[in-house]
Amino acid sequence: ELASLKTQNASYAAALEAKKKEAALASSSGKSDEQAVIQFVRNMQERGRFLDFLMADIHALPDQQVGAVARVVHSGLKSLVDDYFSIQAISSAAEGSQIAIPTGEVGRSYRLLQSASDQVPASGILVHKGWQARAIKLPQSQRIEADAERRVLAFAEVDVKGH
Repeated sequence: ELASLKTQNASYAAALEAKKKEAALASSSGKSDEQAVIQFVRNMQERGRFLDFLMADIHALPDQQVGAVARVVHSGLKSLVDDYFSIQAISSAAEGSQIAIPTGEVGRSYRLLQSASDQVPASGILVHKGWQARAIKLPQSQRIEADAERRVLAFAEVDVKGH
């Protein structure tokens, strides 16, 4: 009986050790996922001044100035998205046209608007063609970061020219 208890205890210890390893992997995986998102937002800021645009109060600016800023943001973010994603339209039909509804895709890649029935209708008007990522390449941080640095989305910048 003592041998049986020792064997059982050893198997519990092994199971506990395996769970600890799983938890450590899940924790590090979560941090790497979080870090990939942080790095992507950093890249959005560097290439398209995305955070500067979002955090600014543009309501007081003239439309012409907002339009000029939007072009810079659009150009930088388009380039960034092209680097990390291969994006394709879900529907090739023109928006505003009548389409057959692919019933197997409702809820997966198609959303029905103003549907009053439990039944999927055969057709409808395409309001938005939708977008899907055909390929994704997550950004990787270029260096190991301390926890305090991990959440920095855009560094404060100081010009030291001439000092």
